[in-house]
Order: sequence, then structure tokens, then C-alpha cells
Amino acid sequence: MKTYTKLIHALLISAVTAGNAIPQWIAEKSPVSVNLNSIALSTENQGWIVGDKGTILFRNQDAWNESAKVTDEDLYSVVLTGRESGWAVGSRGTILRLNGSAWEAYPSPTSEMLYSVSFRDYNHGYASGANGTLLNYSNGTWLVVNTSTRANLYSVTYLGDLCFIGGGQECRNVPLMKVDETANRKLVKVFDPDFTELKSLAISPNKNAWAVGHSGRIFYFNGNRWENAEAPDNLASLNFVGFSKEDQGIAVGYNGQILVYKGDRWEREESNIKTRLNGAAMEGATFYAIGNNGTILKSNQLNSNEIQDPVKPKMLGISPFPNPSTDFVRFTKPENTNDNEPIVMTVSNANGQVIINRSIQGLAQDQEYHFATSDLASGVYFIHLKSPSFTASGRFFVKH
Repeated sequence: MKTYTKLIHALLISAVTAGNAIPQWIAEKSPVSVNLNSIALSTENQGWIVGDKGTILFRNQDAWNESAKVTDEDLYSVVLTGRESGWAVGSRGTILRLNGSAWEAYPSPTSEMLYSVSFRDYNHGYASGANGTLLNYSNGTWLVVNTSTRANLYSVTYLGDLCFIGGGQECRNVPLMKVDETANRKLVKVFDPDFTELKSLAISPNKNAWAVGHSGRIFYFNGNRWENAEAPDNLASLNFVGFSKEDQGIAVGYNGQILVYKGDRWEREESNIKTRLNGAAMEGATFYAIGNNGTILKSNQLNSNEIQDPVKPKMLGISPFPNPSTDFVRFTKPENTNDNEPIVMTVSNANGQVIINRSIQGLAQDQEYHFATSDLASGVYFIHLKSPSFTASGRFFVKH
């Protein structure tokens, strides 16, 4: 047994110390530890997150802060219809409306779970939920739409004259459907996902569309028909897909899985966590992924030309030591960086939770800095430094 334990430690240490790979996703400090389910951004530095137990988080510039609770019900989906307007839906038919900077309860015609909400403009939207629930919003009122199905409708996406709905039901094949607004909002079958439970749908700006679900399946609508999409091998189940541009999208799911659509293909990115991810959002080059246990991850998706731009912060690697650590960890500020500039240091665990968040002043290039690890549990940790001139990342292992 001791030999087996030593082997596991050796493998972990090897994985941690091999190379100076720069993590593509960095954990941000979360004010809560509940499951976070959906995120919407109005700018790169402003947005909302909703989660279990009525959790609502707001970001304005530098940090995520908890907003005043309006309900104790779990919230599953949030959408913005403007910088100060939007909607959130959740358990027991809960509907909330953003009015300026405050959320307020809104009359709901159902007590069923509501999993998804989508708006094509300020005045027109849909919400979908459990047991075939579909609601339509117009003229200031939510009304029930007759769907003639008992399947759970996990996702609805609405843009222009297109509205797609997907879901699933145990041991049954539930088709992907389109809402025909010319025929009293009748649901029309448009694609057979072959017993795949669809968890999320998205329509791109050019009115192509994507669907993701269990077993890592991804489907694509090219404007005429739905078909299977090419994707990396051995994907875990996916919970969310979204697109901000025709060639820029994101999908997230179980085991910390993140896929980013770049130009014409899906690429897997390293999140450094195994936590279930439930939602994501993009605005400009800023990408977010959120999930269980208060997980908030951020990535700046810069292309190679942008990374070389001297105006933008340099992306560097650091090598914390000793590695593995028992009592403390040191790192050296990278060469060719500005002396005495303010630095924010964050340390996160393998679940994406920020354990240490600290401001560092007066550090010169090549100068060492150390912090205690004696109170940290054994395992893998990720360190990230951010300053006006550079960002740097590394990883280390704590062994007690």
C-alpha cells in the first residue's frame, strides 16, 4: 500500500513539475461556494451570474460581489436584454426581472422547473422547463404554450425568426424542435439526436446553430439542416454552448471540460479543474466559465498577433519551489518586468476555488517572494500573478 501511495505521489509531482505550461484558464475569487449555473455579460468587465439558493452575483470592473437575494429558489438561467435589463428563471416556476440595478420577482404562470430563458429583443422571449413547459413573453406577460410533450425542455435559444428547443426524457428519444410562430407557436420536429439528451442550444449571429448534450455530442445547423459536428475525441457530457461571433464559441461540461470554437473547429482547453461546469459567456476577448462549488474561471482569448502587442500584458510562466512543498512556496518575479509595480497573486485548488488572494507591493524583477502552505491540504495548486505589464502562471504540489 505504501508503494502504491508513493507511486501516486510521484505521478502527481511529475505532472506538476513537467514544463512551464501556462494555464489558459485562471480561477477568480468567488464570494460564494454554492453551485453557479448561468452567466451573462454586458461588457468585458460587467455581468451577472445566477446559481443555487437564489444566488445572484454582479461584476463591475474588478470583482464579483453578491447581490441582494430576491428568492431562495435555485436559479438556472440568466439573459440580458440590455445593460440594465434582463431575466432569470429557476425552480418552482421562479421568474426574476432585472430593472436597472435591482432584481425583482415577476409573475409566473407555472410552478414547474424553468431551466432556460432566451430573448430575441427587449419585448419577445421564451423560457423552457420540466415536463414540457414552455412559456412565451410578449406585451409584458408570460403565457404558457401548449407543447403536447412531457419531456424536460432543458434549453431554448431565440434569435430573429429562429427559435429552437431541446431536451430529453428517460429512455425516450426526444427530437430537437423548432417553434413555428406562424402556426400558433407549434413545436415542429427538425432533427433526431439519437437518444442524446440535449442540454444547451445556441444560435450564432449568422443564424447557424449548435446543440450539445450527453456523451459529449455536438450538433450543427448550417442554415438548412442539422447534422453531427466534428469534435475532439473522448468528451465528457456537455452542459452549455454559446456563440458571440460566427467563428467564436464556447462549450463547457463535466470534469472541468472546456471547448473553444476557433475559426472552423472545436479545440479542447485546459481548465486545471475537475469540477462540473454549467455555463459560460463571452464578450470581446474575455471568456468566463462557471460551475459547481462557486467556481469562476476566466480566460483572455488573444490571438498570436495580439499577444505580441507590447501594449498588452506579457504572458509568462513561473516555477514555484520547493515542489512539492510542505511549509512554504517561493517564486521569483520574472525577468524583464517592471520593478515595484502592484501585483495581485491568486492561488486556486484543483476545484477552481481561490484559496489565497493577495496584493504584493515593491517586488523587483528576479526578487523572491514566499508564502505559507502549511495550512493547505495535500494536492495540486495553481498560482497566478497579474500586474499592469505581465501575467504569469505556474503550478505546485503540497505534500504533508
